Amino acid sequence: MIKRKKKGFTLVELLVVMSIIFVFMSMIIPKFSGYRDKANFIKAENVGKQIYTAAMMSYVESGGKFRKDKLEESIKELVDILSITEDGEIGDGIKIEQPEDETVKVTLSLDSKIYNLSINPERYSFEKN
Repeated sequence: MIKRKKKGFTLVELLVVMSIIFVFMSMIIPKFSGYRDKANFIKAENVGKQIYTAAMMSYVESGGKFRKDKLEESIKELVDILSITEDGEIGDGIKIEQPEDETVKVTLSLDSKIYNLSINPERYSFEKN
C-alpha cells in the first residue's frame, strides 16, 4: 500500500503562524496612534503658519497695526477651511482676541484640540494648550 502525503498545512502550523502575526501587529498598532497625533500637530502647525501669513498681510495693509476686522477678513481669505467664531465656546475654528501693543493672540481649535498663537511683527509662537 502506498501512503500519500497530503499537501497543505496542519492546524498547529497555522496557529503558530497566526500567533506570530498577532504578536507583530500588537507591536505595530500603538505606533500608528503616535503617528496620527504627530500628523494632526503638523496639520495644526501648518494652519498656524497660514494664520501668521494672513495676520502679517493684514498688518501691512493696515499701515503697521493689527486691526481685528482686517485680521478676520485676511484669515477668512487665506485660511478658507476654518470659520471664525465669536466669543464663547470654541468649535473647530479660530478666535481672535482684541490686538494690543503690536501683538495679537489667536486661539485655534482643530481636531478637538486647542492651540494658541501669539503674533507680533517680528515672529509668532505656536503652542498646544
